[in-house]
Amino acid sequence: ERIDWLRPRGAMTAFPRLRGVDDARPFCVAAAKRGVLVAPGDCFGAPQHFRIGFGLEMPRYPAALDLLGETLRAGA
Repeated sequence: ERIDWLRPRGAMTAFPRLRGVDDARPFCVAAAKRGVLVAPGDCFGAPQHFRIGFGLEMPRYPAALDLLGETLRAGA
């Protein structure tokens, strides 16, 4: 309910948009403090978005998604 996104077609990254915010950078900073690196969309001219890669080893990926969920729930 806080994120909009289009499923990537064969790419290793996604570019979700945070609903209701003008700048996703604070979310990206909060995620980094929890150990998950995502790129803020303002680096790509789209400040409401963030870039997430799918290149992690799969056993660690679910934990990273859980940390992103915690970051969203914390209101970052």
